[in-house]
Amino acid sequence: MNKRLKAILLYVGGFGLGGGLLYLALRNISFAALWHNLQAADTGLIVLALVASLAAHYARGLRWSMLLGAAGHPVSSLRTSAAVMVGYMVNYAVPRLGEVTRCSLLIKTNRIPLLVSGGTVVTERVVDVLLLGLLLLTVLLGDYERITGYFQLAQNPLDTLPLWAVLLAVGVMLIIGLLLLRLRRRIARIPVLASLWGFVRRLLNGMLSILHLRHPWVFVLLSLLIWVGYWATTYFFVESLPIGRGHGLWFSLVLTTMGGVGMTLPVPGGIGPFHQAIATTFLLYGLGQDTGVMVALVLHTPQLLLNVVVGGLSYVYLLFQQPTAESAEPAAAQAAADQTGQ
Repeated sequence: MNKRLKAILLYVGGFGLGGGLLYLALRNISFAALWHNLQAADTGLIVLALVASLAAHYARGLRWSMLLGAAGHPVSSLRTSAAVMVGYMVNYAVPRLGEVTRCSLLIKTNRIPLLVSGGTVVTERVVDVLLLGLLLLTVLLGDYERITGYFQLAQNPLDTLPLWAVLLAVGVMLIIGLLLLRLRRRIARIPVLASLWGFVRRLLNGMLSILHLRHPWVFVLLSLLIWVGYWATTYFFVESLPIGRGHGLWFSLVLTTMGGVGMTLPVPGGIGPFHQAIATTFLLYGLGQDTGVMVALVLHTPQLLLNVVVGGLSYVYLLFQQPTAESAEPAAAQAAADQTGQ
């Protein structure tokens, strides 16, 4: 199967999964009730929600700028934030392509090797997954029965996987890792594998940039602020609607966490899984699944429009940027180091 056909199948599959989940979520919704709630919505709170969302995106851009700087490629937070917004816009069309797109943009504006910027994005994703796991643990401890009920609605295929199979797979991976470590010098003499190691080394340079941060606590604070921004966005949107008012900060935290879990599926813009996650959370709290769907639409749609508009403007901004003198030197040094290492 060629790469183009595979990409098309993944694209169609993602849209199919998202469309199916979105249909399941919307099939019983009363659009008359939705329109009534929209008319009665507090526009001031909606504006605050959008501001909180943009603040979270800027914190993500600033955090990425710190990682790139630690990797030896200083970039202004304005450029990284703009690239992040373009990535969000692209993800609404093709899932996960946004990460590649934002890294590609920095090749032009700051001459940063794709593997280095890609490595920093991998590190970002690992940190985000860890924080999402921490949030999930927090809401699980705070409301165990309801949260476990959320995951019991979908059967986990790992539940039927025997323990011996898991232990065998882990053992095989450990043996392979030890063999590669022992034979690393011989492997390095093989041209193809030496080139592969050069590829991995450049990727690791970006991934391990987190170890060279000048202000690691600022990085931690920004990572927390990103999720606080998402939490605030959810809270303001929910409170803006008559059907959502009065549920409090804790319920908004649960919605943020469950929505985050839904967004992890490889579906364009989380359309479908996000709505289903919010609707299921409302159902488990006895607030009505249809109410949850209406809230999910208000949570997701304005942010989609905002990200597309700001993403488009950010792309235009980056098109007119020229590589800075300070960004060219680290890139050249990195290229020379790569050649020397190979």
